[in-house]
Amino acid sequence: MAYKDKDGEINPDEIFLDSKNIPGFDTGRLEGRLPLFIKPGISYAVFFAFFAIISIIFAKQFYLQIIKGEELKNLAEKNSLKKRAVAAERGIIYDRFSKKLAWNTPSFRIVLNAEKIGDDEKIQNYLLANFGLKKEEMSAENKTILGEFTDWGEIEKILREFKDFEGAIEIENSASRQYSDIKGLSHIVGYIGYSDKSDAKSGMDGAEKIFEDKLKGESGIKLMETNAQGKIISENMISKPKKGENIQLTIDAELQNALHKSIENTALISNFKGGAGIIIDVENGEIAAITSYPEYDLGVLNAGRPAGEIKKFLNDPNHPFFFRPSEGLYSPGSTFKPLIALGALNEKIIDSQKKILSTGSISLPNPYNPKAKNIFYDWKAHGWVDMNDALAYSSNVYFYEIGGGFENQPGLGINRIKKYAEIFELTKKTGFEFNEAEGLMPDPEWKKNNDKNDPVWRIGDTYNASIGQGAVKVTPLQMAKFISIIASEGESIAPHIIKKQIAPKKIEFNKEYFKIVKKGLESAVNYGTASALSGLPIKVAGKTGTAELGPANLIDSWFIGYFPAEKPKFAIVIVLEKRQSNNLTGAVYAAKQTLEWFLENRTAEYNL
Repeated sequence: MAYKDKDGEINPDEIFLDSKNIPGFDTGRLEGRLPLFIKPGISYAVFFAFFAIISIIFAKQFYLQIIKGEELKNLAEKNSLKKRAVAAERGIIYDRFSKKLAWNTPSFRIVLNAEKIGDDEKIQNYLLANFGLKKEEMSAENKTILGEFTDWGEIEKILREFKDFEGAIEIENSASRQYSDIKGLSHIVGYIGYSDKSDAKSGMDGAEKIFEDKLKGESGIKLMETNAQGKIISENMISKPKKGENIQLTIDAELQNALHKSIENTALISNFKGGAGIIIDVENGEIAAITSYPEYDLGVLNAGRPAGEIKKFLNDPNHPFFFRPSEGLYSPGSTFKPLIALGALNEKIIDSQKKILSTGSISLPNPYNPKAKNIFYDWKAHGWVDMNDALAYSSNVYFYEIGGGFENQPGLGINRIKKYAEIFELTKKTGFEFNEAEGLMPDPEWKKNNDKNDPVWRIGDTYNASIGQGAVKVTPLQMAKFISIIASEGESIAPHIIKKQIAPKKIEFNKEYFKIVKKGLESAVNYGTASALSGLPIKVAGKTGTAELGPANLIDSWFIGYFPAEKPKFAIVIVLEKRQSNNLTGAVYAAKQTLEWFLENRTAEYNL
């Protein structure tokens, strides 16, 4: 076929020829089709369009690389590209009744770029006064977190201080930790803060620290690009954070509050320097309340400001950061006497019905001066007392004699006293989740190694140990475990603040001996040294203690006990430290206030 582009005519033989060959065309190769030619004008237009685009691209490159190249290079070098951890939402802390003790709220984080403030003295003084931040603590390479704020008004005040320092302050979205304002929770809940090498907060004390791995979750990572002024240009999330676990404590926050207030009120009335209190479930070891007085302010420590308040806590002679229930070591005084009674019964040193005469003291010849005597005093002349009355009235003479021996009455001796201190777990840690001190039960070897002025163990040392004096030292938590063992007649369970099943360890001991001692503790409340508790609607058993603290005429005041006496559910321990011995208001008074609150507010919750 031919296309006639000159005169438009087609010969007839060409028509027949095309018609005859139609079936043989390979249409896949475009055979049998008429070609359509592109007009020259269109080709020229396309060519010029491509040329224009390429010219624009080259012109832009020339402008950016040649004309603006040096300027853009300087700007790019001032930009920074960094990976930053994205803190996971922290788990919530609840009390045993699901009351929130620690939770999160949206906030803003203020970050300081120290490089931008130079050596300006005014701004340095501002940072020191308001954030406790010294010049040497700020790094020009790494940014310093000033804190988290929920109040935009506070942020505006900070921004005004830095208005002359472009790029010195960055504001980031964050989450602020909030805490219950209930008293007595500071040490047990704890707080979070920034460690030296992290821009994410972590637990610094209490449950926040102990259960950090559960609460913290898993941090994410984001890539951030900032310009020379510190402004974020772009950011991209590389991995998303995973929320931390919630935890529920065995603590009853309102009972904790009542216990703390009782200790605080008593301390203020009688000028005690500090104190500790514990209420523990005898049946399963769950701690319903455990508090230390004085305490620090959770809000201040969590915020990290004001610096002046933190400095006051650090310099406080009464040590508000010290967790007395598990870290404080105290002479137990007369609260140690139930252990001596149990040991004497088990060793058959004395029958519980036998009476010993207390005329107010016993005396022994002085080995260095035969004409003089060493006198060991009772706190009063009790007359003839058996074991029950000796526990009720807290007779020192009775326990001197069954502990150390006197005349015809044999005593346990220091080695057996130490044996029973170990049996009842007063020389080792209780198994509590927090940091603990170990108790001390001195013996001749200990004295030889630790008392260079008088290394020889004497009968007077045994007498002192028999009434919980001398070098005998225990923690309040150890005493809580001890009185729980007596209340349960031999079951030992590690105290804890997270619900868990713990199989009790059975202390093999004659239950009749437990019953004898328990009767003495009931008598102490009915008519003895703890009789201030006798008028309560619930029957309480317990033992008082007054530990003398050297020549300064200071004492620690103790109460250990349990309730209800006939079927023990809870043990209670209170110790108040360092006050003048002439003041009679002490641990029993604080225990009564606490128990009155409990009976008015908690009997239904605990099925009592």
